[in-house]
Amino acid sequence: MGYTHYFRKLKFSQAGWKNLCDSTSCILRSLPENVKVENDNGTDDSMVGAVIRFNGVGSLAYETFMVDRVSREFEFCKTYRRPYDLAVCSVLILVSLYAEGGEISSDGLGETYTDSEWKDAWEFVSGTIPEVTANLEETFKLFREWEGIVK
Repeated sequence: MGYTHYFRKLKFSQAGWKNLCDSTSCILRSLPENVKVENDNGTDDSMVGAVIRFNGVGSLAYETFMVDRVSREFEFCKTYRRPYDLAVCSVLILVSLYAEGGEISSDGLGETYTDSEWKDAWEFVSGTIPEVTANLEETFKLFREWEGIVK
């Protein structure tokens, strides 16, 4: 078993997907030096575009994280708490902010972002993309475990 993040039935408007891609590119460019990600699909494609897709690098990789504009019924990514987990959690926070619908959950969620393993991702995202701090309820609307808690 590995530490896993789950997401399902994600829906994005065209503008929402563009905002997600732009913000994800910013996040991936701003990762701390110890967090490395790469596109592992065997091409030179960007990690952000028609899909968002990345993994850790070398022995710090585990499972590929991938988000599509039109999500399948159920998707997940096991990161085994490797350093690229920061990037995965950060992008899922952005997904929740920009998606029109869907659901996100994780093995690492606590009752609020401040008592969960997501605290580092929240601090990183809010320091890199300040608009996520404007409305916590809106930012975390897709996180099933946090419904009604972050107000």
